[in-house]
This record gives sequence, structure tokens and C-alpha cells, in this order.
Amino acid sequence: MSLSSVKYSTVRPQGKTANYTANEKITFDIPDRYAYISGKNSYLYVEMSDTSTYSDGTKVGMPHCLPPNLGGHCLFSRMQYQATSNGKDIEDVDGYNTYVSVMKSWGADFDEYEAMSQVEAVSAHTNRPIHRRAGKACNQNFLPPPNDNDDSTVITAAVNSKEVSLCLPIHLGIWSGMGDDNHVLPNGAMGGSQLHLYLADNNQVIQDLASEHYIFDGDREELTYHNATDVVPAAVANAAATVTVASQVLNGIIGDDLPISGLVWRVGQVLNVFQNDGTTRIDGGVVIKVVSVQNTGTNTVITTDHTFTGDVADAKVCIDKAQVRKYNISKIELRLLETNPTDPRQVLSSFSKGFNFKSTVLNKLSVPAGLTNSILNLPASNTKAMSLWNVPVVADNLNGINENNSLIYPQMDADANQIYTYQWQIQNNLIPNRGVAIRKEFVSSDNTIHYNQCQMACRSMFECRSVNDGADNRAPELANPLFVPLTLAPMGNSFNLLNQEGQLRMTSALSPKAKLHHLYTNHNRVLRIDANGVDVEL
Repeated sequence: MSLSSVKYSTVRPQGKTANYTANEKITFDIPDRYAYISGKNSYLYVEMSDTSTYSDGTKVGMPHCLPPNLGGHCLFSRMQYQATSNGKDIEDVDGYNTYVSVMKSWGADFDEYEAMSQVEAVSAHTNRPIHRRAGKACNQNFLPPPNDNDDSTVITAAVNSKEVSLCLPIHLGIWSGMGDDNHVLPNGAMGGSQLHLYLADNNQVIQDLASEHYIFDGDREELTYHNATDVVPAAVANAAATVTVASQVLNGIIGDDLPISGLVWRVGQVLNVFQNDGTTRIDGGVVIKVVSVQNTGTNTVITTDHTFTGDVADAKVCIDKAQVRKYNISKIELRLLETNPTDPRQVLSSFSKGFNFKSTVLNKLSVPAGLTNSILNLPASNTKAMSLWNVPVVADNLNGINENNSLIYPQMDADANQIYTYQWQIQNNLIPNRGVAIRKEFVSSDNTIHYNQCQMACRSMFECRSVNDGADNRAPELANPLFVPLTLAPMGNSFNLLNQEGQLRMTSALSPKAKLHHLYTNHNRVLRIDANGVDVEL
């Protein structure tokens, strides 16, 4: 079917049209005068800013960015689409940003991220510090470079946060945001519709920038990355106002290769300077602010507005840990691509008979800490399921910061020796025929089998392009957002989960933390529009 007479129209939110903050709800009412919509070419236009403050209430030079594995999609913890005529839920994707983190990380390779970063602020597979480094242009969402010349070695002027603009596709199946579908959304025939956006918590949106440093042990050097709120070794001297980053972590030790733009420190920031325990504040916890930052070739010297009263050779320094993270959406609009099919009767006929589209539904299953062997009983509510993704989210880190936020960046437990072994049971069949053991360390494991399972389980929703990407050997595929996959049916088919009594068996080598398993069932839905109104079959 061909389309004609396309044009963009703008829909603004109901109620207030600006200044939305964390955990609020945004509703777009889409009246039936927008008869046919090309969902794949429609998007959300967002203007947002970082309104975080330091512990003293100031906010100059906040070293923050959006999570590179999610970009602007981190804003939405849930997305709901309803028919206006009868309030019927057409789609309701809870854990939206968790789901999209898998989609964006596993569904792209590094060649695509450059363009994506300029539109959606998605720039990498992971939310690790290496991908949030301050010197990377696409991470400067809020904090611009310190000077006009990025190769400079000194910072003397304060830099304020800036606003960022985003264009975000809508990853709902009826909006052609899943799989390779591209169909017309018959908004007029539905009698109009509503799109509800539920905004995420501040810690899921505001992430630390990371400094890029060299570690040098006398015969070799390598790069390492530290979040702005990570403590790093430093030294302070009596009657001096400077903090010198110690020789264990130096910026540009060899030939000063790394410009100062690779550091998170800026003029006007609030510093925490600690004793060698990393927790006891120096000089009674007075507010210490940055006056200038300079690379000397062997050290980074931060000049402050405070004169220290003692020598501490093994001090620790970081950006103010007691800061309050906040964001503000100053403008958000739904940009619709209106269109007209050449044969509207054919479209209406297909929807009256039943139109298939892809979607997902979330069920949450909790498991207590210390349970090394667990069996998860799978919900069986879909008759046209295609695949299952189990995302094991660490319950203690639901409100964590940076790479420790398990909702936007689900990972295995932190211990490097942890091993997960999983096996599914469907219709009394074990899939695969033995457990799959995965671990982050490059030692004996079934990681390759796991990657193949991931590729198959993604195929119905998107093409998995990150496996064997090869762009960054410091970020292997298991550093991507973790999910445990199962393919239920080949491409173009579906599987009836009713009365199957499916299970997922998981084993941990070490005592695991409490988990809130996010189980996404990817499936086909059927939308019918007839004289009786709008109806959806799962």
C-alpha cells in the first residue's frame, strides 16, 4: 500500500505544556482529526536541562550527561497508549526504559551511534564510565567543553549547564517502533487516542561524566575512567589552596597526551576533599569550590577557594557526593506525520478483520538474596508469544547512580567471579538441553552460546547487531544490559503459552543479591476496530 499527502503536525501535552520533572505523567490527546498516522516517522521532541544542585544549593558546572546506552529514552519508565472512545489499552509497556536499553545496546553497532547520538543521545552499548567520559563530544549533553580550545591545559572560567534537544522515536509496536514493521496507525477510526508518558526517577536520567586518566606503573601505561563522584588519590599541603591529583592516577603523564577537556573538573564546582579513608572530610567539612584547573604534564592541580590547615599526602578528592540530582523538561511535543493511504477502505477492512502488531508485556518476579538456586514460574497469559527476555535487576540498586542503576543498566552481581547458569523449561522440555553458564571474566564459560541465544531471541523485535561488533575490546557483549533470552517460535510464527507451566531455572556460583526479575514477553497482538469499538487480543 502506498501513502500520499504527508505532513507533520504538532500535539502538545494536556494541562501544563512545560516544566515537567521526575515521576510526573505527561498525556498527549490525539483527536480523531488526525485520521492516519505514520508511527515510524512520528517522534517526541524534547528540550530538557540538568537542574541538579550541589549541597550548598549552587549548580555551576554540574558534571552530568544522559546514559549513553539509552540517551533520552531514559526519561520514560512506562509508556501507555489508549483508545479514547472506550479507554481500551492498546499497549502498555511498563519498564519502558529498561526494555529500550536492551534494544538500543544489542540492536546497534558503533557505526550507527555517531548519528544516533545527535538525535537521541544514544552513543554506546553500555553505561560504563568509559562511555561517559567527559572528553567525548556526544557526552557533552549538559556540560560544554571547558574552553573554546579543547587542547588547552588550564581552565579559569566557569561553565554553566546547557539545554539539550532530543528527537525520540516511539518504541511501541502499534507505532511501528518494534521489529521492521511500518504500517498506518488508524487514529481516526479508533475515535482518537491518548499517549501517556510516565517520567523516570532522577537517578535513571542524570549520570556522572567520567574523567579519563592514565595509570602508569613504570613500564606500561593504560587508560582508566573515574566517575565524577568516585574518590581518586590526591594530596593537599598546609597553608596551600591546591589539590594535586596523586601520581597513581595522572592525566596525561606521558607527553600530556590527554587534553584537560577529558577531566570532569570545572570552575565553580563543589569538591569533597577527604582524609585517606575516603569518608572523613578535611577541615571539618567546609564548602570547597574550584577556582582553576591546570595540567602540568605530570599532575593535575586544582586551585580552590579554601586554604588547607594540614598536610595530607594520601588524601582523596571527588565532586560533591551530597549533590541533589534533578532534571527539568522545559518543552515536549508529539510530532505526528499525518498521511493518507491511497485506498482507505483497504486499511479499514484490515483493522475490522483484525490487524496484527508486535508488542511486549512486563511481569515482575522477586527473588530474595542468598538464593543460589531459584525457579521462576513464568506467567502464561499470551497466546501469540514469540520470545521471552528475563532481565535480572538487582533490587538494592533500583535507585543507584551511574553504572549501578540496575533499571537502566542491568548487570550481573558486581563480583567478577560470579557465574549465572540458566535453563528454561517449556512443555516439559529443557531449553537448551543443558544449563548455559555465563560470566564476565574471560575464562571458561558458555558466553558464545548465550550470545547466539540473544541473537535468536532479538530477531522478532530487532536485528541484533552488537555481537562481534569488535569496536571496543574493553566493553565485551556481556557488558551490554543483561538479559536471559528464550526464542519460542521461528520468525513469522508464534507460540501459545497458555497451560504450558513454563519455568526458568537460574543458579548463581556465589551468593546473589535480591533480584526483581523483569520478564518481558514479546508477542503479537490483534487490534480490531468495528461497530462495537476498539478491542485488543493478547
